[in-house]
Amino acid sequence: MDIKFLAEQPSAQARSVLASKLGKDYRSGAFSTASELAIADDIFRMLLRDTEIQVRKSLAEELAYCADAPHDIIIALATQEEMVALPVLQRSSVLNEEDLLEIIAST
Repeated sequence: MDIKFLAEQPSAQARSVLASKLGKDYRSGAFSTASELAIADDIFRMLLRDTEIQVRKSLAEELAYCADAPHDIIIALATQEEMVALPVLQRSSVLNEEDLLEIIAST
C-alpha cells in the first residue's frame, strides 16, 4: 500500500497500517537523521492519542522490539489498555525495573 494513500485515509484500518509501517521503518533504522527521527517521534505521539485501540496496538507491537524507541512513548503505550500495553510490557528493553514498578503501583 502507498503511504500517501494511507495518510489521506481517515479509516482506523489505514491509520493502523500507517502506525505499523512507521514503526517497522523506525525499528529498521530507515530514519537516519535527527530531523527524520524527530518527525517520526512526533507522529508516534499523535498516534498515542488515537481513539482506536487497533492503531495504538499496531504501534506498540512494532516499538516493543525497538531498543531506541523514546522512553516517554514506551511508557505511554505500557500504561494503556491491556491489548496495547502487553506487547511493550513483555518485550521492550526500554522499560527498566523502576518503570515496571511504577506501572504496577499505578494499577
